[in-house]
Amino acid sequence: MSANSNVKIYSPAVSWLFLILELTLMGYQLFRCYNTSCQRKNWFPLFVLLLLVAWNCTIGSLMDMVKMVIINLAVLLLAVVLMYLSFLYKNNVVALLDVSEIPEEPIDPFLWNCQKYALTTREIDVVMLLAKGMTYKEIAEMLHISTSTVDSHAQNSYKKAGVNNKTALLHKFLMVSE
Repeated sequence: MSANSNVKIYSPAVSWLFLILELTLMGYQLFRCYNTSCQRKNWFPLFVLLLLVAWNCTIGSLMDMVKMVIINLAVLLLAVVLMYLSFLYKNNVVALLDVSEIPEEPIDPFLWNCQKYALTTREIDVVMLLAKGMTYKEIAEMLHISTSTVDSHAQNSYKKAGVNNKTALLHKFLMVSE
């Protein structure tokens, strides 16, 4: 063996190594994002990786090794950057306001009205239990407070909402008001 022996690296072997790396990144992206309630716009990095896998399986291993490595590294870098950006957006590190995603009406009219009329946490608890059809005594037992305290929270809720009775309160809180 001479001192100048060259190691020959075969293009298909490098292509397989890139393929393993790409499949690992795809698995990571699927596990990290699609196993949770991640936004679906994060499919783009996965799509880029899928295209790269398809390219490697078809013509990537037939190319000149230098070109194949450059293309693989460039596309892998793009996919990793896209994955990182999707991570930033998911964790609200970078917040972009997309007006099209803001609903015109609140999703939950009850909570919207609780906020609108500035109910306290305990008043919200009482109103929610009233909406379930519970009596003041049942509410008092469940919340570990007296019935007079339940009545006080209910009366405060009536005043804040501008109504005089439980039926009017529940009707007002369960409807979206303009």
